[in-house]
This record gives sequence, structure tokens and C-alpha cells, in this order.
Amino acid sequence: MTDTARSVNASDAWFSAAVTGTLTALVDRAAAATNATRKYFATGEMDFDPKLYGLAQCAPDLTPAQCQGCLRNLQNVVVSARFLSGRPPSNSAFVVWCSLRYSVSPIYDGRAMLQLAAPPEPPPSATLTPPSSGLKHVGVGHLIRFCFPLIKQSSPEFIKPHSPDQIKIFT
Repeated sequence: MTDTARSVNASDAWFSAAVTGTLTALVDRAAAATNATRKYFATGEMDFDPKLYGLAQCAPDLTPAQCQGCLRNLQNVVVSARFLSGRPPSNSAFVVWCSLRYSVSPIYDGRAMLQLAAPPEPPPSATLTPPSSGLKHVGVGHLIRFCFPLIKQSSPEFIKPHSPDQIKIFT
């Protein structure tokens, strides 16, 4: 089954958290190569529905810090709302020195270097409910009328007495 044929049945927030978690682990692992080996490479697999596969790689002539910086920059692009909108089943980012990729289909042969657990599903977003009956809606103009005498009493040095026709109240 191709990436475009697979759909991601998860909320945008949950999918974004899964992709971000996968890519963060890959970036950290790939950039952890010692100067002796300089094998800046990592593969990962997240137990998500559908399973997420990821790959991170840097050129061997980079330092670990340069590799991490390069991959982090790509990660920031890939996990931006612009590129994760609609929960795309795969995404890749490449520059001359590094590459970063995730997909819901395998993108490498063999066992992944990292086995990752899926993030917890976020709670459903809260919806505001209107106040229960019995509460009276108070408009802004009414609040100003009721609060103005209290302000005047509590801070007389800031408010000079005005005649009622000088006070503007918008309702």
C-alpha cells in the first residue's frame, strides 16, 4: 500500500506529537555519533496507528553539533503546522548536509535502531458551554455603570469628579 493510499486516523494534535517525538529521537540518536565513527545515521519506528517510520542522516564531515543543528532545522520545518496540516502520511526534508524523513510505510530495510512508544492521546479539546439558565447577561455598558462608582471611591486621586453628562458609556 502506498503512502498516499494510507490515511492517518488520529487527531491533528496526536499525529503532530507522534511525528515530533519520532523526529526528536532520531535527531538525538543520529547526532550522538562520536568523532571517531562519524556515522550520523538513525532509523526509528513508533508504535502508532498507523506505525510511523523515520530516518535521519548527516554527512560524515560534520561535527556532532553541526549535524544536530542541521537536523533540528529540518525538524522545525517538517513539524510546522504548514507541513503537518492534514496529517500527511509521509514527509521528507533534505539539504546538502543532512536529511530527515518520516512515513507510515517502511522507508528502510531491516530492524529500526530505535523502537519508540506512541505518545498518549491528548484529551479532547474542551468546549465552552453557555452559562446555566438563571444567570443574567450583563452588557459592557452596565458593567461600566456599576464599576465606575467603586473605582471612584477606591482611587479618588486618579478620578476627578465629573458631571454625569461628561461620562461616556457605550452600550
